[in-house]
Amino acid sequence: MSKFVEDISPPDNEGNTKPLILFIDELDRCRPNFAIELLEKAKHFFNIDNIIFILAIDKEQLGHSIRSMYGVGMNVDGYLRRFINLDYNLPEPSTDAFCNALFDKLELTNHFTGQTGVDKHKELLSTLKKLFKAFNFSLRDQEQCSSRLSIVLKTTPQNHHMHPAFLATLITLKISNQTLYTNYIKGYSAMNEIITYIGNTPEGKTLLNSHCGNILEAYFAYAQCDRVEKRELINKYEITSKDDSTSEDEKHKAHTICKISQHLDFEYDYNILEYLTKKIEIAEDFTQK
Repeated sequence: MSKFVEDISPPDNEGNTKPLILFIDELDRCRPNFAIELLEKAKHFFNIDNIIFILAIDKEQLGHSIRSMYGVGMNVDGYLRRFINLDYNLPEPSTDAFCNALFDKLELTNHFTGQTGVDKHKELLSTLKKLFKAFNFSLRDQEQCSSRLSIVLKTTPQNHHMHPAFLATLITLKISNQTLYTNYIKGYSAMNEIITYIGNTPEGKTLLNSHCGNILEAYFAYAQCDRVEKRELINKYEITSKDDSTSEDEKHKAHTICKISQHLDFEYDYNILEYLTKKIEIAEDFTQK
């Protein structure tokens, strides 16, 4: 190995050589015994001048692997110091920056064409960013969610309306709380349970108090109704919007939800929830395979 390093990086005029650098990524996601064996082999077999290993790891997760091999009382930091000389903590990118990068990577904007394309793209992107923060999604969760969204969009003709805010919320809810998602689409859980779940965090409350939150409340309430119930829903919000005993904020919210529900009732004669969940389940099949 020493000879190999010398051959690929011979000394320059000043006698300096460049090291051979080996990257090991996601070691923390491997089987515990494999991860530990790889660390020990790297240490004992490759402890050679001018060979450097860079480990990209989640230290906490790797610690679980170490404890599963050597016991819960194992000093993880002490063990890892046998192998790691220098530690660097990389800052996690902001949700906004990472979401923008995922949209570019997966070319999600390309699905939206026509005069309203930019607005629909912005609505989808903005809703996802807010939901990722509300559900405190990890980077991996955000990536999985965006991948499922990409499959839904790429398996749908561009002239089909995809109800971006509602679609984004259903996909993120499925990843965040599978049971609640399933209960909602089967009619076991009502809109109020979804709203309560989203509002469990400060970011979620901020989302629900925004125009986007009004859109979501309208969709989650409307999507479970039959024809008669839809008319009753619209009437209920219409009455609230004109009730003088209600605060101005609540009246404005009810008026907005009423208008959105009326638009949905006028424009779409199919079951929006069934249509979107079928798309999501197809995407789930793709990701599992």
